[in-house]
Amino acid sequence: MRTARIGQIPIPYAQSKAKAEQYVLEKCKQGLDAVVVRPAFVYGIGSTYGLNLLIDLVVKGRLKIVISRGNNYIHPFHVKDLVRALVLIMDKARVGDVYIVAKKPIRLKEFLNLVGRYAGVRLRYGLPPKLAYLILKLKGGIGSSSAEETIMLFTRNWFYNVEKLKSLGWKQEIRIEDSIKETVEWFVRLRK
Repeated sequence: MRTARIGQIPIPYAQSKAKAEQYVLEKCKQGLDAVVVRPAFVYGIGSTYGLNLLIDLVVKGRLKIVISRGNNYIHPFHVKDLVRALVLIMDKARVGDVYIVAKKPIRLKEFLNLVGRYAGVRLRYGLPPKLAYLILKLKGGIGSSSAEETIMLFTRNWFYNVEKLKSLGWKQEIRIEDSIKETVEWFVRLRK
């Protein structure tokens, strides 16, 4: 079973996902026709969860100082590419396989700078994680994330192996610049 921890911190959401995944994989051994898909950091029109929450905070001008320097790596993945990957997996995957759906990693700073550029917001970096942790403990994490999870998003490298997905013929199609612009514009329209 996959670990349900980030660092040394048990994460209830991760624990529930790991248990569900284990259950599905056990049922596959008994004949269930299913696969497990683990999407990375999904963003795009239609949601205010995950990376979209960060995009929304930048668009609203509520995130101007970023925790740490933004030099950690993430795998932002547009929802349209996720749908394409799910269709590919549905058509070609073997029962009981596990697929990580992610694209080439980029630095969090690169992602947020694109968001800031399209939102017309200048971001600054370098809020010390320990200070941010204290603030988040008083205020709460970002969205439904705890203070610990929020700090990890901004400081931890997130690397995923997507070779299994590529073996099915997966190729990234959506340019990150275009998809971030589209998502920022959607959030701007929501605010009107």
